[in-house]
Amino acid sequence: MAGSCRLQKLKAGRNGPPIFLMHGVGGPHEIETLGTRLGGEHAVYAPRTEDIPELRAMADATLAAIWTVQPHGPYLFVGFSFGGFVAIEMARAVREAGMPVALLACLDTLVPRRHWPKAERRAAGAMRLRHYARQLASPGRVAERATRALRRQDRSAAAEPSAIEKRCMSALASYVPHRYPGKIVFFAPRRRIDHRNPLSLWRGLAGELSVRMVDGDHHSMIAGEVDDLLGQLDDCIAAALRGGA
Repeated sequence: MAGSCRLQKLKAGRNGPPIFLMHGVGGPHEIETLGTRLGGEHAVYAPRTEDIPELRAMADATLAAIWTVQPHGPYLFVGFSFGGFVAIEMARAVREAGMPVALLACLDTLVPRRHWPKAERRAAGAMRLRHYARQLASPGRVAERATRALRRQDRSAAAEPSAIEKRCMSALASYVPHRYPGKIVFFAPRRRIDHRNPLSLWRGLAGELSVRMVDGDHHSMIAGEVDDLLGQLDDCIAAALRGGA
């Protein structure tokens, strides 16, 4: 298998199994704020895959690296966005090896739209139109919105996708989500402008699904408004290791 994985320690630990935190398409830097504050006395590792173009291969390489640090369960897997699918594939392999997964948490992992039913895609488009209609109806903010849009365009034109982003997006394009027979704890942001995560799909992808709402949007939930997510994740970790939810 081409490529490899190394584990970056974001936080040292003194007690309990380590937490393995998978990044999204933006790369490892986007989860550093979360990782350095997560888990109390648990160590936190951020796996970093190099030059692996396929998602399940990423999961296999990551798991091989994890087993050098923690050869036996229970395992604590947390994946942000794209990283949620890597965490799911790792958890699947761990279960098949007969070892326990204490926690599998997906932080706003978005099912690609090509896997959505037509009705869900139509609902997403309608919700997005309603959002922009409300924005346009708000007096005094048209110029402000236009300025922000131009700034976003400038940033988008100037920012070439990184090698990590290209690799992750390519891996996601060829990935087909399959049902995970265990429990997934799904964290969704309270602020969302469209219908990007139909829970009907996630209920079909998990043997058991627990949904938790947290402050922020897709990006700020793990950085600027991270306190709510930190508190709820720490509660989930403690409960999972007690054998609870």
